[in-house]
Amino acid sequence: MKTYFKIIIPAISILLAMSSSFATQESKKAQLLVDCYITPIGHFPCQIYVGCGSLTGTIVCTAIFQGQTYQAYAKLNPTDTVCPFICYKPFP
Repeated sequence: MKTYFKIIIPAISILLAMSSSFATQESKKAQLLVDCYITPIGHFPCQIYVGCGSLTGTIVCTAIFQGQTYQAYAKLNPTDTVCPFICYKPFP
């Protein structure tokens, strides 16, 4: 019986630690998503919303507006008038 507990208790501890680490990683990913905007010629900056948006990644987010492709930028505060951060496509 003592051998049983010596094996089960560490195994349960390891499983609990692994599951909590995965739960923490998911919440970190959710925090990286942002709203992204494009600024076509003749429009105010950051006025046209596009759906993709992450501040980290490798593939730059773009959107087509009236036949032209524009790179998307993010603003962290909804009341900002400029978008200084490059947007990337969210996790592939």
